[in-house]
Amino acid sequence: MNRKTTINLINFCLLASFLLTACGGLSPEAIDAQAKQIALPLIATYEAGAPLSAAEATSTPLPAPAAAPTRTPPPANLASLQMLNLAACCSGRDFEIDPAQVWRGADVQIVTEAFVGLTRQNEETAQVEPGMAISWDVSPDGRVWTFHLRTDVPWVRYNLATQSVEQTARYVTASDFEYGIKRILDPATEADNAYLLYLIEGAEDFNAGDGSASDVGVEALDDSTLEIRLTQPAGYFDVVADSWAMAAQPEWVIEAHDDEWTEDDNIQSYGPYVLEEWEHDSHLILVKNPYWPGTESIPQPIIEEITWTLMDDEVAFVEYQTGGLDMVQVLQDDLAIVQPDPQLAAQLAVQPRLVNYWTLDKFCIGLQLEL
Repeated sequence: MNRKTTINLINFCLLASFLLTACGGLSPEAIDAQAKQIALPLIATYEAGAPLSAAEATSTPLPAPAAAPTRTPPPANLASLQMLNLAACCSGRDFEIDPAQVWRGADVQIVTEAFVGLTRQNEETAQVEPGMAISWDVSPDGRVWTFHLRTDVPWVRYNLATQSVEQTARYVTASDFEYGIKRILDPATEADNAYLLYLIEGAEDFNAGDGSASDVGVEALDDSTLEIRLTQPAGYFDVVADSWAMAAQPEWVIEAHDDEWTEDDNIQSYGPYVLEEWEHDSHLILVKNPYWPGTESIPQPIIEEITWTLMDDEVAFVEYQTGGLDMVQVLQDDLAIVQPDPQLAAQLAVQPRLVNYWTLDKFCIGLQLEL
């Protein structure tokens, strides 16, 4: 049965996870205060910007994007060269870094750092900030979103021979975003996350094989202007625009290398990090992109290199204890080990983190507690 689906903002969810880092934790009172500080304004904002009826949307303008809030500066005592070692669950599987196929947590984080979306949510305040779009406009009826893009971000690649990041002759354009969105919706791509874009006009029909790419409401008006037409007003579409499913993709690389375009000797990206090395079924390394211009919302990285290693949670916990990892998620059963240990207990960090969840019939934004 061809079921029509929409993405609606329906509630805020509070989840919990446990995380060990070198940083100290927050008190329960501080957690509660920080969670309320972030959650309550968000609830009010998204309730006010929820999808309107056609009559209401015509007479009620949607709120303009909020200005980027001041970000917490990095500690002054950081070393000049920073490396981060992380675990990615689990052994027995490989990474997936094609934006059209990614869905696991670590993979999503990797793709997000290599391919910046139109918008970006502040990791401290959860406010929507500029990503590749420096600003955006919404039509009076709430259905047409026009994104105005940066023009100074080049496509880059890591040269394995010279062991350095190289800038290509191409810069990211609105056409790269149009291609990326339509590639994910193309039924030939078989993208698991295509449903994230069903709010876009013509998207679901094209993905189901009942329409064409030309019917999809995404158009590059020029190199720096992307127009997206929706099936209904959606005040939360600026959050959807942060999705990895709406990132720019390099058509020339994908056409040349097909399924192997994400290999470390083929891939081109443009975000603050670049893929340096990918040893399949083992580990993956990202390095700082010196050509990322740095913005208020997405500054130049402080961490020079990030290594993700595939391992089970139980192994990762032991690896953290022996100094092989800089951060690890703690299983519920391991709390009995962490809490009585003065050193580990001091490293048990607690902080709220915004998490987006999409399902076929709802869009939920939640605060996830990291402990």
